[in-house]
Amino acid sequence: MILYSCHPVKTDRNKIDYRGFTENTIVLAGYSKNEFKQDDTLGTISIKTPDRLDTFYQWTHFSDCVSCGNVKYRFADKMYKQFKENGLYWTYKPDSVYQLSIWHNLIKEAPDSINIRSLGVNDTGYTIWFENNLYCKKYNYFFRSFKVINNRAFLISGFSTPCGYLTNSESIYLTATTNLKKRHLYFIAECSAKDTAGFFENIYKAILSIRISER
Repeated sequence: MILYSCHPVKTDRNKIDYRGFTENTIVLAGYSKNEFKQDDTLGTISIKTPDRLDTFYQWTHFSDCVSCGNVKYRFADKMYKQFKENGLYWTYKPDSVYQLSIWHNLIKEAPDSINIRSLGVNDTGYTIWFENNLYCKKYNYFFRSFKVINNRAFLISGFSTPCGYLTNSESIYLTATTNLKKRHLYFIAECSAKDTAGFFENIYKAILSIRISER
């Protein structure tokens, strides 16, 4: 059975104790639609992650169409099996995971003249793309909120599901969604491990530390 707290840390992010966290900077790069080269630099992300997430890797998750793919960056606990999902579907599933992944679209699909609208508090009533594509499609929400973090709007939600994105086990999630240069940008923390102590609190702290610089 998975045990968890359904309340994110309630404190001023300027006074958060980040001992036991590591500062990371990630360069986000998309693909050119014309030449299909990873040369479309979107910007950089600065994020503080719990030291428990001691493994980092990135890859391109290709799917059945170019626009369906995602570039992914993952912080994970090395005690658990690491798995880079790829393709439209996969047959292998790890027993459990403890990780924080960052996703963005492979290419900028919308023309430059079309803008993704700004996120607002009303969007907390909707299910974000990632949640809607979980296999089980059954969610127990702990909270949904709209929050401005370092001058950027985020939709944040916490929920559980009987089977996760990468596992067939009961899983808990903390997700944050924002927009970046006509792409959706997802921060997806997934835990199907037995030792869930501090999962929500630490991942929520990590989300509050996010700083995004566009290029």
